[in-house]
Amino acid sequence: MSANWQPNAGISTHKHKNRSFRIQGINKTGRATARTNRSFCSHADLADNVPQIPQNTYNPLEGPQTGANALFLSLTLAACGGSDGESRLDNFEPPIDTETPSGEEEDGEETDTQIQMGSGSGSSFTPGEIATDVQSGASLSAGGSTNLYLTLVDDSGDLVNQTVFVTFNSSCLSTGGARLVGLPEDSDQALSTTGSVSVTYQATGCVGEDKVVAEASTEEGAEINSAEVTLNVAQDTLDQIQFVDATPTSIGIRGMGAEVTSSEVRFRVVGANGSPMREIPVTFALSKNAPAGTSLASDSATSNAEGYVTARVRSGSGAGIVNVMATANNVSTLSRQLVITTTIPTQRHSSLSTTNFQPVAWRTDGIETTMTIRLGDQNNNHIPAGTAVYFTASAGVIEGECLTAENSSCSVTWTSQGQRPLGAGGVTLQENTPYVTCPDGNECRAGRVYVLATTEGNESFIDINSNGVFDPDTDLFATEGNCSPSVPVSYIPPAPIDEACDDLGPTYLDTNFNGIKDNDEIVRDPKERNNLYNGILCRSEDDAAGVCSRDPITIRKSTMLVMASPYSYNSIPGLPSSVELSLGETALYNLLIADENGNGMPAGTQIEINEDLVENVTFTLSSDTIGASTEPTRISLQLKADDTEPASGAFFFSLIYEGSESTFGPIDITSP
Repeated sequence: MSANWQPNAGISTHKHKNRSFRIQGINKTGRATARTNRSFCSHADLADNVPQIPQNTYNPLEGPQTGANALFLSLTLAACGGSDGESRLDNFEPPIDTETPSGEEEDGEETDTQIQMGSGSGSSFTPGEIATDVQSGASLSAGGSTNLYLTLVDDSGDLVNQTVFVTFNSSCLSTGGARLVGLPEDSDQALSTTGSVSVTYQATGCVGEDKVVAEASTEEGAEINSAEVTLNVAQDTLDQIQFVDATPTSIGIRGMGAEVTSSEVRFRVVGANGSPMREIPVTFALSKNAPAGTSLASDSATSNAEGYVTARVRSGSGAGIVNVMATANNVSTLSRQLVITTTIPTQRHSSLSTTNFQPVAWRTDGIETTMTIRLGDQNNNHIPAGTAVYFTASAGVIEGECLTAENSSCSVTWTSQGQRPLGAGGVTLQENTPYVTCPDGNECRAGRVYVLATTEGNESFIDINSNGVFDPDTDLFATEGNCSPSVPVSYIPPAPIDEACDDLGPTYLDTNFNGIKDNDEIVRDPKERNNLYNGILCRSEDDAAGVCSRDPITIRKSTMLVMASPYSYNSIPGLPSSVELSLGETALYNLLIADENGNGMPAGTQIEINEDLVENVTFTLSSDTIGASTEPTRISLQLKADDTEPASGAFFFSLIYEGSESTFGPIDITSP
């Protein structure tokens, strides 16, 4: 083929009544190609409609000349011989140049329109470039925004009117230091159907150079070049350091079995425009009153892309509030929320309670009541969930243990059964004080149950300087009060310290409730008091010096249940055997009402007076219902005679509880 041969020279698209085609040229294998747009044409059509092409309009061959009409007819026959698309003249192989003409693929395929991405259009189009509002050489202000502009053009530089998806990526976009505004909802791609794309880039903590790269794609999978721009984001002016949170907010003393002994205290560095600042060095320091042994894992850190910086606090041997001071560029702030707790219960902050301290169980098995223990540490904080508490009782049966929940409490059930506690016996009741007496001054009544709850913990003290540890020469630890009871009274100001006792001795079931360990009483922990504070808040050096002890102690709480009887004591002190009343006279009697063991009657017991046989007398009770009490109840009974008619007859006094009745009488009434 001639070196200056141009494809399509003198060749154009031709039509006949059933088919149009275009002679394209000669491919590099020496085959002529043609393109048709219908799948059927007849030989008659060809004979009638072959156009006559002048011989001098197309001469691609060297050597013997081939008529252009013959060539055209051959191409037409080939085009009509197949389906839509390209057809080859396989037996027509003129010697030609093997160079593929520009703009065409091998085998006669036409190249699809190529899409390029960049900025501008037409003669001003620049491929591979993202245009912005930021002037050349200028920086984007901290927290500022700029539009990103892209165009998509064809080979002629005209905007492409087809669907193109554009995705933007950069270091700051991926880390949250910047974000894009203007994307479709729930999408991370910009969409173009007109050949142009515009989104807004907003710096949200990004500092320095950020290279933004745009990549495009079509549904047909067309290859499109990428585009990019590098933005230089200016550093913001540090405005404040914000305390964010502490996770967790409570940790335990190190070395005492606490599950968590460190916490992450988080701050955020914020610029003058309110955006987070990254790559800012921040130093940390503990407040001066931090508990003993508290430390920081590191005294500095650098803010991340979102402006966050974290200090790790590690507990030591002391308990209390911990604050961290964060400082950058002479701007500081103080943390909150974090507390170091002992995680160990103390004697003073524990208690034992019951849903019913007077179950009507003296004559009935299977009566239940719930016992609840509540624990607290030296600083009145909750202790960790899962602390075990052991229970025992002098009568009935009780569940052996429970594990504390998040609120530092747990419960067990006591049930009446087995041998009832008989007491020493010999109780005496009287209407005047003392209302109840026993022969030796100790508790002698039957039906009284001692319930004891114990766990391992610390003795109590008053932390005068609030440093979270025991200071022998500063803090208050009571040792001079009554320390004999199994559960002595802890010191709480402003009560006299010489009447309290923090120095715990043996743990025992005080079944006669006299506050002294007797030989026949069960001992749970025989450890004697040592006049020293015992607990983990004793410093190691003080423990070695013998001025306090780090040994744990059995802390204990107790309560009393009374197995009440529905039947009354064999007499009612203060109730007369007979009454004499003059005209208009009033008589007042103070009664002491108790159950058959000298304990309080069951709550809800009714008092009734049968006055059917009485004439000319009015009766008045201070109360006709007994309230809940483990001790006998005092009731006043008043009788008033008529002013004109003489009093006479007899009455009965009854105590009734759920069908059980105790009646006293008849009590005669006479007049002088």
